[in-house]
Amino acid sequence: AYRTKPAGTVVLSSANAEIIGLSEACRHLTWTRNLLKDLGFKLSPTVVYEDNAAAISIATRAYLTSRTRHIHLRDLYVRELVTNGDVEIRYVKTNENIADFFTKFQPVATFRIHRDILMGICPVKRA
Repeated sequence: AYRTKPAGTVVLSSANAEIIGLSEACRHLTWTRNLLKDLGFKLSPTVVYEDNAAAISIATRAYLTSRTRHIHLRDLYVRELVTNGDVEIRYVKTNENIADFFTKFQPVATFRIHRDILMGICPVKRA
């Protein structure tokens, strides 16, 4: 069984927490992309949706500011993937973020929409 290790970092902002999650997801994504490349697939950039604009800004710009200097370099791995063209990060509105289905309480209407999308009953509408 696959197990994740508990977080060993205390974060002071939601942007920092989002960067850590984004970086961890991109590490798993890199493993999958490398496997597919080894099997002979030609890959275009993988789109990763993020609902935190600050995290997107931190992950895609080439510098740290005085407000972001505390973020660990290992958590900025996603920058390298964006620069290399392996990953494309796109903003998704929080209320349209299907991943929140698994982690946050949602109003019944939102729950039903996300459930239907995940079950393949209703198509995803993305720009």
